[in-house]
Amino acid sequence: MAEAAIRTGDRAGAFGEQLGDLTQALKLGDALQLESVINRSLDKTAGMQESAFALQREVMASREEIERLRVDLSRARKESEIDPLTRLLNRKGLDLRLDELLSQTPQPAGRSCLVMLDIDRFKSVNDSYGHVIGDQVLQAVAQAIRSGVSNRSHSVARYGGEEFAILLPRCNLATGLALAEACRQRVKALRIRDRRSQTVMLNVTISAGVTEMKPDDDALSLVARGDGALYEAKHAGRDCVVSA
Repeated sequence: MAEAAIRTGDRAGAFGEQLGDLTQALKLGDALQLESVINRSLDKTAGMQESAFALQREVMASREEIERLRVDLSRARKESEIDPLTRLLNRKGLDLRLDELLSQTPQPAGRSCLVMLDIDRFKSVNDSYGHVIGDQVLQAVAQAIRSGVSNRSHSVARYGGEEFAILLPRCNLATGLALAEACRQRVKALRIRDRRSQTVMLNVTISAGVTEMKPDDDALSLVARGDGALYEAKHAGRDCVVSA
């Protein structure tokens, strides 16, 4: 497009000079000179028109390319926020949504909640069955948690390793506890099967900590309190939900 603009500019300069010659010939009233200048001006006009059309085509092509790149960039940004194994949000994706929520004015319908969940004794799964089965467990648990969250404004993420998180805008503590308990029961009902023989290999449980957002919270304090509640659930014997 830049090259087309330069060519058009060069031709515009030459065209301007030609118009100057035509003006001078008109003032002098020399018929022979005027005819020659008019013919040259017609040639320059055709060239100028051709350059203008070429520039227009380049501008349109550039607009299409910019739009394609914008779509690709948007897709890449979204993909960068997704955990490739579970297809949930990754930590970056959750942090962005948490920052967005914290920047908003508190809603009168109730404070928001954060639920932190962790697979119980996950290390023993990897040690006993290997990382392939461990990945299968992560995918199954992720699906069970996601299927229990129907509200599109709620964000489900793999926070790291075997830890998950659910961000619940405009939900009070009771709602957060109920959802965490439903997720716990869904996961406990899972039966991890050998994909070849379909025999049940193991079942898993999760522990959960739920906390309600406070007016003076930032991301660190909210997550720390959720993690603290999760730790209490682990300390209480696992496979349970604790609030903080």
